[in-house]
Amino acid sequence: LLPQALRSKADAFITGEMKYHDYFKCETNILLAEIGHYESEQYTKEVLHFVISDTFPHSRIHISKINTNPIKYFLLRQK
Repeated sequence: LLPQALRSKADAFITGEMKYHDYFKCETNILLAEIGHYESEQYTKEVLHFVISDTFPHSRIHISKINTNPIKYFLLRQK
């Protein structure tokens, strides 16, 4: 989708993941927002629960309480 965004001269491109070398394709004035795969999907369960409950009000829906993100972030603190 990134090549299409660049061709159409989009102002911004929002994605969950990008490859390192794709950043170098963006020498134009486009805002890149790589928000992370997990981060972009973490509220999907609640949205799907709402949509399914609204569409099928007599259905029983169970949402998993398990929440996993395999990526660990290490932040350096400035002194």
